[in-house]
Amino acid sequence: MDQHDVNLNIHYTAPDEVWDKIEKVYRSMEYWVEGELYPTWKSEGIEITASVEPSGIQLMGIMPDECWDDWYEELKEKLTAELGFQIGEPEDGYEFKYWDNPTNERKIKYARPIGILVVLLLVVLAFVAYHYFSVERDGEVRAGYVRVGERYYEGISIEFSKEGKTIG
Repeated sequence: MDQHDVNLNIHYTAPDEVWDKIEKVYRSMEYWVEGELYPTWKSEGIEITASVEPSGIQLMGIMPDECWDDWYEELKEKLTAELGFQIGEPEDGYEFKYWDNPTNERKIKYARPIGILVVLLLVVLAFVAYHYFSVERDGEVRAGYVRVGERYYEGISIEFSKEGKTIG
């Protein structure tokens, strides 16, 4: 299994009709999984997710190279045909198409939340609480919910024991 992390030249300011076309292409691709938080493709040894970043649509995860090469080329070809402009990696010289749509609500649906940073902050707080406040009992750092944009994520917590092990 090989790790993949690429960006495509699709900007987050795209209007809803473009996101509808992108979603149509996503669903047509082999390994698509319905109902995930992010667009996701999974199978044995395969887990790829997509998100929208300032650097474009990001695809990242694991997929064997022999499978990735064909799958990735098919995705770019389908997106190019559906969107009407050449899709590829900005690092390879593919230009972004920008839309005058700075308040696009739909981009939030596919944006990778900064929730990851919140979880990292909770880990740091757990470490500090354990090592600097002489915790003599089991402890927990918990956020009942974290708001990212217009979405709320519930149940983020980090528990630790007095032995210094992270429980969950």
